[in-house]
Amino acid sequence: MKPFVARSRWTATASALLVAVALLSGCSTWNRVKESTLDFTDKVAHQVGRIGKLEFTDSGLRCVIAVGAVQTTTVLPGEGIPELFQETLVDNLASGCPKVLILDPSNPSYPEMILEMTRKNIGPFDNFVLAQTARQLGLNGVLTGGVIDVREHVEERGFFWMRDTHHFLHVVVGVEVFDAGTAAKLVDESRLYEVEIDDMEYETSETRKELLIPILKETIKKAAEEMAKEVCDAVNDNPWTGFVLAVQDGYVVLSAGTNVGLTEGLELDVLDSSEILESEFGQRFFKPGPRIATVRVTAVHEDHAEAEILSGDEVPVGSLVRVP
Repeated sequence: MKPFVARSRWTATASALLVAVALLSGCSTWNRVKESTLDFTDKVAHQVGRIGKLEFTDSGLRCVIAVGAVQTTTVLPGEGIPELFQETLVDNLASGCPKVLILDPSNPSYPEMILEMTRKNIGPFDNFVLAQTARQLGLNGVLTGGVIDVREHVEERGFFWMRDTHHFLHVVVGVEVFDAGTAAKLVDESRLYEVEIDDMEYETSETRKELLIPILKETIKKAAEEMAKEVCDAVNDNPWTGFVLAVQDGYVVLSAGTNVGLTEGLELDVLDSSEILESEFGQRFFKPGPRIATVRVTAVHEDHAEAEILSGDEVPVGSLVRVP
């Protein structure tokens, strides 16, 4: 069987491609063109002023990322392609992101509101509103993505009398991760995979579907594995932050509990999160501010905790909390 070539290409707004090619031998050959994950926070910093990066110690607390709706466009119906992408992505996130608690729609604790908010077929969602909702639900981030496009491509290649027709399958996938702390994107990545189809198989196959579905599924699994690695590289370096959900009589309610590893007696810094930046495109973002208070955790439940205010004049709802 003639080896096929799969090529992935990373694309993102206002970003130039840096190319690195890696060859893997075997039944299939993958030529990969990749670029490091875009940290959208840095892009926003150039547009609306610097969003300072917070300095954290390794707290041992886990971030919580919810997987939103899987988007599809021209994928063949009835073949389980969107489900395959999500299942492979989630499995690789769970194994590759040890410091992150991944919530997907199959998890009993999954917030259905996130699924509805990230369905792009009902219109583009507001990153700021998504971040506000994620904070209320105790999430550190929301991941969306899916199979953007699948199509056949025919191209003449070669020189003069050596020129002949080549058949390809083009598969475009994408992933975004929205940070609840800033409403910016930790990851914004899409890739084009080009798979060359064996000429003999193309000519002898009874139907296009019979030929393309196995290739498509293999490509989708490869793409999901690579996307998961990019996501893990980004979120593993993004330490835990929690959010103040309520304030009353010298105590606060926090957005996290035993699910992330909070324990009684733990002291946390409270950071101002009231400043909002707006980009030239009208998008809004939270700008983490200075420390305004200190709290000590007094009671811990599965998905929230109570803490006593030890110092500071006022702790607004929505403030960030972190391990000093």
